[in-house]
Amino acid sequence: AKSSGRCLRPASLLATCIHNTPAMMGFALTPKAIGGGAFLLLLATAHAATVPAFHSASAMRLRGGSPTRSLGPSSGITALVVQDVAARVCEDVARIGGHYIQQKGTFSLCIPGGSIVKALGSIKVDALDWSKVHVFFANEQLGAFKCHAGAMEAFILKMGIPTENVHKVPDCADPEEAAAKYAAEIAASHAVTNGAMDLILLGTGEDGHVGSLHPGSAQLKEGCGTGKTVLGITKGDKKSVAVSMDLINSAKNVILSAAGETRTVMANKALTGNFEEWSLPAGLVMTKDATKTIWLLDAAAAGDS
Repeated sequence: AKSSGRCLRPASLLATCIHNTPAMMGFALTPKAIGGGAFLLLLATAHAATVPAFHSASAMRLRGGSPTRSLGPSSGITALVVQDVAARVCEDVARIGGHYIQQKGTFSLCIPGGSIVKALGSIKVDALDWSKVHVFFANEQLGAFKCHAGAMEAFILKMGIPTENVHKVPDCADPEEAAAKYAAEIAASHAVTNGAMDLILLGTGEDGHVGSLHPGSAQLKEGCGTGKTVLGITKGDKKSVAVSMDLINSAKNVILSAAGETRTVMANKALTGNFEEWSLPAGLVMTKDATKTIWLLDAAAAGDS
């Protein structure tokens, strides 16, 4: 089934497996274009080791640089298998943030809750000019404001980010009102260029949800191809807001993380596009320049544990 609007899913997976990688920070790459595709699975290592292949019945496997199976043209999205997902997130935030601060004087960073935010506490204080960083929230439960509290504790206070640069979701009883106000705040921010965040970080659930966008949900569909940027959500007695898939895909850069063997099936489906419409939100994430959508997986999520 075809997805509407900009919510397009990857068509296939091009995996490039690197073995016996020399000692180095970052990653080694032996690109191999197949069927005109540009999808790369880059296996990263921080020490000399034999790097395992991405194990998947649905993904193409490369041995000795030669493909054993081709799935055809692909999206251009990049997937990295790294030893330490949290450390790599910190490295990429520092690298991307530094680029935009130098380029335009500000860096807009949109974050979820959970382990991704905790990881940011490991960034070095001198990694960025934190006075230029603006923090937004990909999702938030109204009243509890756990994402805001977690971010404050994990890294915002430690890094000395100015209070006015921390864009907390408005405290409204009505989630639709909160969503409308937050959408307006994002649109008005000088740190957000034409509605595009510089970087959005997303964790992924076993079911493929990202932020508060869950499989088959009304919010996933409502914010996909409609131009809506922030959505109000009422589920039982819990009220929350979430940025839409349209806002996510309008970002200049998106980093998705997947850690643990419980993410293996989900990651394979998302990266190959092998899923039913609306069933896997993570698989709908694709920036306009697809190479700026990066998946970070550990060995377990890649099926190598």
